[in-house]
Parts: sequence; structure tokens; C-alpha cells
Amino acid sequence: MATADFTAAPPQFRTAPPKPRMTVYFAMNIISFIAMLLACLFMYLEIRRFGGFGTVQGSVSAVERPVQTLYAKMLENRSAFA
Repeated sequence: MATADFTAAPPQFRTAPPKPRMTVYFAMNIISFIAMLLACLFMYLEIRRFGGFGTVQGSVSAVERPVQTLYAKMLENRSAFA
């Protein structure tokens, strides 16, 4: 009976080359993250310019609803031509 020879070197497995860390998509993510941070900063500065959080300057209530006004004008015009 023959004996197996296990002294040979183990087979070499193919491995994929390492992925590059900086790709176009990663750079675009960095650019969009910086843009979002700048947008938040500018929004905060704009809110502070108008008195800060929680302050309301001017009237808050609406005088009339635009949808109801347009619908009422449509009904008036229809009755005028009928």
C-alpha cells in the first residue's frame, strides 16, 4: 500500500488585490458631508440673525387660505357667466 506524501507545500490560494481606500465615490461622500455641515452652519446663522430659536417676529396667523380663495373665485366666475 502506498503512503501519502504530506510534506509538499500547501497550495497557494489566489487573493484579490487590496481595494484602494480613496475612490471617486468616497471623495463625493466627503464633499457632500462638508456641504451638509456648511448648510447647517448657514441655517443656524440665519436663525440667529432673526432672533434665535423660539422667537417669532410678526404675525403668525394666516388671513385666508389660498385654496379656499381660489375655489370661491371659481364659483363666483361660474355664477356670473351662467
